[in-house]
Amino acid sequence: MMVLVPEVVVNGVTLAYDVEDPAAEEPEGASRPPVLLLPGLGEPRSSWSLSLRPALSAAGWRTIAVDLRGMPPSQAPPGPYEVDDYVADVVALIAALDAAPCLLVGYSLGGWIAERLAAIRPELVAGLALVASANDGCAWERLRYRLGAEMAALGDAEPALFELVSLLSYLPTPQLQDDATVDAWASILAGGVGFPNPGRLAQWQSAVSWADRADRDVDRARIGAPCLVLAFEHDWDCPPAMARAAADVIPGARCVELDGCGHLAMFERPDEVAAVLLGWLASVM
Repeated sequence: MMVLVPEVVVNGVTLAYDVEDPAAEEPEGASRPPVLLLPGLGEPRSSWSLSLRPALSAAGWRTIAVDLRGMPPSQAPPGPYEVDDYVADVVALIAALDAAPCLLVGYSLGGWIAERLAAIRPELVAGLALVASANDGCAWERLRYRLGAEMAALGDAEPALFELVSLLSYLPTPQLQDDATVDAWASILAGGVGFPNPGRLAQWQSAVSWADRADRDVDRARIGAPCLVLAFEHDWDCPPAMARAAADVIPGARCVELDGCGHLAMFERPDEVAAVLLGWLASVM
């Protein structure tokens, strides 16, 4: 049976999204703001089902997940994209779904979107959680994003194993030294979800541009909503020290670091990450 995915046209781009609403069966949760889940680069909305969404639903939170422009089945207009393009799309999505003010949970690229949106459209944001994202661009990120964009520009000439090995590189060293762990992740990731050009190249180009941005503290200082910064000890993209420095600029932000995990912690240890997020939500909502 074919399942129709809800779509909305914003800024001339069709975005696919879906809503899980446990509050429909539990009216006491209906007064809570919805949680808008903003994914990382090359990450489909379905990946939230492997990380934080089950725990949020079990706790009664209404969640909205979206495929950003460039990620099928959302449309992929020619790039390059900028983070402000995603922000404009999300602003229009919130309006279309009458979801304001909402809670933003942004992972990696999704955190960049949440950070920028909370700064420039504060009336739309009840709170935001920046997961593995709240840092100025570091040397590793700049190299990694440039490589990703250059490889995406090769199109079909890119080696099939490139993205798999690149993703595995985000695991902490002890896990990479364990054959069973590497084999298990390789089995999970080998099928992929299909991330073709032009969207793939355009998303990588947005990462290159964002990593070079030097004025993010200006936005951070403007954020007035409750904010959680969640960092992971072995995250090469978002080093904890840089996440703490970013949190220091956001008024009233709480910074939490989980030990022993890396950039993929949402998928390595989803229960622990969800516990931190739910604890924070309970304290601010």
